[in-house]
Formats: sequence, C-alpha cells, structure tokens
Amino acid sequence: MTSSYFSFMIRIWKASAGEPPAWHASLEVPSTHETVYFQSVKDCLDYLRNLEKEDAEGSAENAKETG
Repeated sequence: MTSSYFSFMIRIWKASAGEPPAWHASLEVPSTHETVYFQSVKDCLDYLRNLEKEDAEGSAENAKETG
C-alpha cells in the first residue's frame, strides 16, 4: 500500500562558491530525520513530482486489485 501523505522539512540555500551562485536543497522527514540532498532546486522538485507519480500509479494498481 502506498502512502497518501508525505511530510518534509524543505531547506533551500545559495552556495557561496562558484559563478553563478548555485541554489541547493534538502528534504528531511521530520519523524526519522532522514535527509535527502539535491544539487539544485529543480532536482528537489523532480524528486517530489516522482513521489507523486509513484503514489498515483500505486493507487491505480491497488484499485485494479480490489475492483
């Protein structure tokens, strides 16, 4: 069964080194303190979109099994 609820602490910061400055991000699961780091905000958003997609696909699969 897939989760229909996700909770994250999101952190976004600008790296001081490099030109142009790069924005990085991390997601932390508050209950476990598990943290995933990303080289860009886009990568973080892609990760979240993938979670949404996997959840939707899992929900559709569960509907087929019970229907």
